[in-house]
Amino acid sequence: MAIRRAGERYPADGTFDSVTIADGAGHFLKVPRLTQGQRDGLSPANGMVVYNDTAGRFERYQDGWGPLGGGDMYKATYDSDDDGVVDDAAHLEGSTRAEVQDHDAVRLRTGPDADKPGSGNAEGDVWWAQDTDTFYVWNGSAWQAIGGGGGATVAFPQAQAFSGTAPTSWADLDLSPIVGANSALAFLRVNSTSSAAKYRFRRNGEPNTYHAYGTAYSYLGSNLIGTLLVVTDASGIVEWYCEDANNTTVDVEAYIKA
Repeated sequence: MAIRRAGERYPADGTFDSVTIADGAGHFLKVPRLTQGQRDGLSPANGMVVYNDTAGRFERYQDGWGPLGGGDMYKATYDSDDDGVVDDAAHLEGSTRAEVQDHDAVRLRTGPDADKPGSGNAEGDVWWAQDTDTFYVWNGSAWQAIGGGGGATVAFPQAQAFSGTAPTSWADLDLSPIVGANSALAFLRVNSTSSAAKYRFRRNGEPNTYHAYGTAYSYLGSNLIGTLLVVTDASGIVEWYCEDANNTTVDVEAYIKA
């Protein structure tokens, strides 16, 4: 198809060096509108432009059909069959095997706080402890909580640490699955579901045995809830007991750790 104004001559082969469409209302360029089957029936040449009515997009041919603008204009060069899988990575700038291996990578992994791996880490790796809602970064030798300049980490897990019959003599209560294997100030919620009783908590290894320095004390009636603060040892463990073998639940409402 050739384009000319009335009275103008045009090349015999119907080709032009340029085509200008004047600005103004009602002036536009309309390219051929083809189904994908019709498009595939063409004898393609680099530089062709059509509107793919099946895919609902403009396409151009450059060693293969691909979207024209509004998308990845080079996709056809590295995903030749348009199946979403890269089959020619050499055409992805910075994405050949050697180039990918040359980039510094930071891994983000998730899991329980207690499962942070102690080896096989690279400096800068990040671990998200899902049970404590805490992010850690590997500093080259240990995991460090991300809390801003070495500040304290404050978390509100509201997680259950114990459910069952309370011990009637001092026994360990491991809070490390919640607060981590480290020292922490834990805010506990204790619920006696049977009868009134006195509960005592202390740091693991603390010698005081009664309501005194180092011991958190709570007297609860049946089905009443008490709250108290207690400091764990360096492994996240406290000791506790109840004067009666009551059915009891202990939850960590919140904690602070360095």
